[in-house]
Amino acid sequence: MSDVQRAPSVVGRYLDQARVRRPHLKQLALLGGGGFFDAFDIYLSGSVLAAMLAAKFSTVGENATFLSATSFGLLVGTLIAGYLGDRFGRRSTYLYALALYSAATLVTSFAPSHGLIVALRVATGLGLGAVLITGYGTWNEFVPSRRRASWAGVLAMIVNLALPASAIAGLLVIPSLGWRAMFIVCGVPAVLIWLLQMKFLDESPRWLESRGRHEEAYRIARRYNPDMPEQPESFPAPAGKTERPDFRALFRKPLGRITAACILIAVCNQIAFYTFQSWVPTYLVGQGLSVQKSLGITVLMQLGAVPGCLIGGLVGDRLGRKWVNAALFVLMGGVGMWYGYSSSTAELIVAGIIWVFLASFAISVQIASYIPELFPTELRLQGSSLANAFARGSVIVTPFLVSSIYGSVGVQGVFLGVLGVCLVGAIAVIVLAPETRQRSLEDIAEGTVGHVAAEELERKA
Repeated sequence: MSDVQRAPSVVGRYLDQARVRRPHLKQLALLGGGGFFDAFDIYLSGSVLAAMLAAKFSTVGENATFLSATSFGLLVGTLIAGYLGDRFGRRSTYLYALALYSAATLVTSFAPSHGLIVALRVATGLGLGAVLITGYGTWNEFVPSRRRASWAGVLAMIVNLALPASAIAGLLVIPSLGWRAMFIVCGVPAVLIWLLQMKFLDESPRWLESRGRHEEAYRIARRYNPDMPEQPESFPAPAGKTERPDFRALFRKPLGRITAACILIAVCNQIAFYTFQSWVPTYLVGQGLSVQKSLGITVLMQLGAVPGCLIGGLVGDRLGRKWVNAALFVLMGGVGMWYGYSSSTAELIVAGIIWVFLASFAISVQIASYIPELFPTELRLQGSSLANAFARGSVIVTPFLVSSIYGSVGVQGVFLGVLGVCLVGAIAVIVLAPETRQRSLEDIAEGTVGHVAAEELERKA
């Protein structure tokens, strides 16, 4: 693909030059609302599983099956979303995914058996996996390049508000209404967000332009940058040999190196993140704390989520992505070990808050910003979904490994494994990943699937 020349992007140039205005904020609210309840559904696992265990509705092994079933659905849903999003558009893919997971979540609240709940978690995961991949990828295509990580951090913050929100909801809802009510609390608002998206959500102008739908792309882009002229003099035509890159390009030079880096970043991030988030309440119950007290401690830990996402985006724009991401992996592994060896409740809370802060920082800079921006528009969702599908696959196996390690050597052994995973992630970033700070998406793509001469870009844009 290195001999392929890419047409310059008219809408990409103007979107990068835009100031963030009301249309941006409306798009952010719609994508953030769907992502919030998507994440809420994922994060409620910790509270729900602890309550199911305490109520004798499930065992530790059955809880692992619950988590793995969700992760399997997330894996398949992520891959489907990548193909659909690049082939049929970001908007339609997001709408289908949100409808699927909200419906499946509502049905789960009435499921009479653990086996049926596991089956429904697979269906829920199909939608859950698509929403976040599509949302992060789409948002990166709207925001200006100079503040892309910061605004990705804002979206990640909205999504990860679900961390404390799900923990607080679990603390308030489960003791009085039971764990089944958590699925209703999650599902009903998601349906309302879906209705709003049906009316107001915009398609990505960059995607429309990549499919040759120039007039539609230009019309939508003008809403985000009114300084664009009413009509361009001409729409760009590719220079020289052209072809639309397909899925196989993800595994060929020069894009194969990027794909490998993103897979390792996503896998290491998600193993560390879900090992902590999904199992901490269970660890606390296993140490003899009541369900209500363990949920209260979990709420305190989640306080680090919001500042983590916001600071992550700002730091990513100021200091860059590469070395910040490598340092984050090392810090996450170290704080995880501190948590595993904490000897008091106060120390557990402090270590937990710091760990959630770092993990949310990493979600902002790695998952919400870095991985989507490394792929060209034509392959952005497929590349992102492939990386995250590997991550989801690893999380399918991880609950059983965590259950085994926890049962044999305790929580310290679990977080020693997390430290090893984080160090692998740091090495992957240092060795394989490029810097993307303040570069346009089109400029990044030039280095991965083709080159457009600077003078050609200036002449045709």
